[in-house]
Amino acid sequence: MSGAGARPRLMSVVIPTHGRRELLERTLKSLDRQQDAPPFEVIVIDDGADPGLTEYARLLDLACDVRVVHHSRSRGRAAARNSGITAAKGDVIVFLDGDMEVVPGFLDAHADGHGGAEAVVLGEILTAPEIPRNGFVEYIDSRGVQKVGAGEEIPPRYFLTGNCSVAGPLLSQAGGFDEEFYEYGGEDTEMGYRLAANGGDFRHAKGAVSYHLDLASPSATADRLRRYGETMLPILVRKAPRARRELHLDLAEPIDSRDGVAVILRKLAVAASCRRSLWGLAAALAERLPRRVRLDPLYDFVRAAAYLDGYRQALRRPR
Repeated sequence: MSGAGARPRLMSVVIPTHGRRELLERTLKSLDRQQDAPPFEVIVIDDGADPGLTEYARLLDLACDVRVVHHSRSRGRAAARNSGITAAKGDVIVFLDGDMEVVPGFLDAHADGHGGAEAVVLGEILTAPEIPRNGFVEYIDSRGVQKVGAGEEIPPRYFLTGNCSVAGPLLSQAGGFDEEFYEYGGEDTEMGYRLAANGGDFRHAKGAVSYHLDLASPSATADRLRRYGETMLPILVRKAPRARRELHLDLAEPIDSRDGVAVILRKLAVAASCRRSLWGLAAALAERLPRRVRLDPLYDFVRAAAYLDGYRQALRRPR
């Protein structure tokens, strides 16, 4: 969907980082090569890892305006993005990760998606071309907003801060990122739900492509999702209850006397399958598949079983 109206007066690109200069340099240099973009500024937030980052960024001798905000200690990605929002001067805020390389028309495509006070524009995150292609890479590149067909409504849970932009008035109305999310995951999903509740108009900008420079293996991805399920998903469900059903978290809950037979059978299946011995084995198998083989059901199982396993463990903790 395209925005209708004037392009942004100034765009602020907010990038949290935690000590990975070699990847951040590629991010910044790709922003310096933008074509047909409105005026923009870049705000990098060092989350307590690199006191020398201001000087490092200065020595890159970039033509674009780059400012570095420092945290004295690590406070997490939600807090880092909030610091970037506070420092931003633009009427559109673009969120990007520090391990991305964007195409020359990235900001131009984001700008074209705006034109209203409720715009939420989602770009496409693809795996960097230098990373060897295999079935898992192709699967990852087909997720999120890339799954949405033309004319279909974009679910708020697809809001990912690796590549998105939000109209300043809408972001102010929704409020900043919730800093209770202190580890990986959940803070952008919760923000997506909050933006939707405040009238956000979610749009897909196909030309706003960012290439992810650092793709985790299926096993590493599963381990991270398992931790996410145990630590951050309970917070997400409390903050955004609709996530419980949309992410099928209700199936990880104990059997209830009010459950029907079909629900009971599904809960039993989840209890039996969401164990590290199974999803860990499935992740190892995914890493050993021939390069040209793509098994989406296997990758779906690994991802869902890992975070449901973590969530089930969280539910077992005494409250």
